Amino acid sequence: MLSIYLKAVGLLAPGMPSWDAARSILQRPDAYVQTPIKRQLASILPPNENRRTAKVTQMALYAAQQIAAQYPTAACQHIFACCNGDMTTFDQISRSLAQPNRPVSPTRFHNSVHNAAAGYWSIATHSQAPSTSISAGEDSFAVGLLEAVVQALAEQQDSLLVAYDEPTTLPMSAWSAITQPFACALLFSSQPDEALAHCTLAFDSAKKPSTLAQAALENLRLSNPQAKALPLLCALVQSVPQSVVLAHFDRRLCIQVQPMASI
Repeated sequence: MLSIYLKAVGLLAPGMPSWDAARSILQRPDAYVQTPIKRQLASILPPNENRRTAKVTQMALYAAQQIAAQYPTAACQHIFACCNGDMTTFDQISRSLAQPNRPVSPTRFHNSVHNAAAGYWSIATHSQAPSTSISAGEDSFAVGLLEAVVQALAEQQDSLLVAYDEPTTLPMSAWSAITQPFACALLFSSQPDEALAHCTLAFDSAKKPSTLAQAALENLRLSNPQAKALPLLCALVQSVPQSVVLAHFDRRLCIQVQPMASI
C-alpha cells in the first residue's frame, strides 16, 4: 500500500475551464453543462514558443500552469501521460508524406514526438528536472498517476502529473475514438503540508472501475482516457472519505481519498 498527499489540481475540460470552476460543478453534478473549451488558451510560454505549440500541448500546459500559479514546480519531477500524443500533427505529417514534393516542416516534426508537451513545459518553467512521458492506451491516467506517486515517494520530492488527450478524427478515430478534449494536472507530495487530501493506493483485482451517476459527466469520463480522472476529482470535493477504482491493465488500482482541507 502506498500513502501519498495530493496538494493541488489543474483542469481543462468541456464545461469546466479550470479547477476553480469545476469544484462547484462536481459538488452539484446536475449543474454540469458540456460546453466547448476556448480555441485560444492562455499560456506561460514566451509568445514565439506559444505560436509553435499544437492544441493538445496548449491543453496540457493550461492545466499544469494552474498549479504553477500556486506552487513552485520547476524543481518537481514531471510525469506527462497521454494516450496518443499530438494526433492532429501526426495526421498532417502523414498526409504530407503521401504527397509529392511536400516536405514536413521542422515545427510539425518536433510537435509530433510524444514528449513535446514535456519539452515545452521545461521551456516555460525553466525546469531542468527529470521528466517522464507515458503512453498506456486507455489506462494512461492510472499508469501516469501510479508513476507520479512512486516517484514522489522514492525521491521524497513533489511530482507533477499532467494527463491530456485531444479528440481524434478519421482515419485515426477508427482505432482510437476520443471525442472530447480533456487535460488535468495533479501535484503529489510525500509531506502533508497544505495537502487537499491524503490518498492510499493498492491493487485489488476484484473491484470494478468507478463510474459516475450523472449521465453527462459519465459520458465525459468515457469520451477520453484522461477523463478517467473524473471519479477522483469528484471524490476530492466531498467532505467524507471516498473510494475510487481505476483500471490498470488487468488489475484495478484502488485509491482511498481522505479530504484534508476545504477546497
